Amino acid sequence: MNKNLILYVFLVFLIVANGFFLFNYLGGPNRPSTGEGDRNPEVFIVKELGFNETQMQEFDKLSKAHHKAIRAVLGGTKGLKDDLFKQINIDVVSAEKVDSLVNLIGEQERQMEYLKFTHLRGIQQICNEKQKERFKAIVNDALRKGGMGGHQNGPPPPPRP
Repeated sequence: MNKNLILYVFLVFLIVANGFFLFNYLGGPNRPSTGEGDRNPEVFIVKELGFNETQMQEFDKLSKAHHKAIRAVLGGTKGLKDDLFKQINIDVVSAEKVDSLVNLIGEQERQMEYLKFTHLRGIQQICNEKQKERFKAIVNDALRKGGMGGHQNGPPPPPRP
């Protein structure tokens, strides 16, 4: 149980860290503003890919469905985390209950990552070939910078002589 708890806490930490990096890459507060609403990841994607009107309509449908699904999962996750942290104040904590709650939170996080993945695949599918190449570059850039599940292990390499 102890190993699982550590793994689940680590999993939650990694997901939160990835969300933080994704937010900063696609529209964080330190990003220079180039226009109204450009801190919104959706505005960034539309601007970078140059969607036409038909693509915009499809993109809006995808985004609305994605946001609705994400909100539903987030609501469930919040309730589970509230239940988990209420266990702190209980004198005799059930290891099985904590393990069960952590497993359920992990499942919610898995659903979040799946929803993000399918949303990005949906965006890719409405792109033309040129846009797909640009989208691929955007995703690869986000991965290199540490967002979207990318990892940055250790300090940067030393400069070359």
